[in-house]
Amino acid sequence: RTRQIVERTFGVWKRRFPCLSKGLGTKLICSTTIIVACAVLHNLSLTLDNILPEQEPIEEEKEAPARPPHWQPGDVSQYEKL
Repeated sequence: RTRQIVERTFGVWKRRFPCLSKGLGTKLICSTTIIVACAVLHNLSLTLDNILPEQEPIEEEKEAPARPPHWQPGDVSQYEKL
């Protein structure tokens, strides 16, 4: 039951914030900030009775393209190791 609620919530967020359905190409720290901001904006819109209009369901990509990992602060580049 909990999983269904979480998956439904993610579906609503993906319709309201298309950047979440396409994948974020940002560093981890920035991605978490974006997700928290989306959650806050979603809750604010619910508080203000801003209902999301019904839309066509977003087609999810079957396989997302592989992305190189993002380096976090403190990581040493190959150049600095030499």
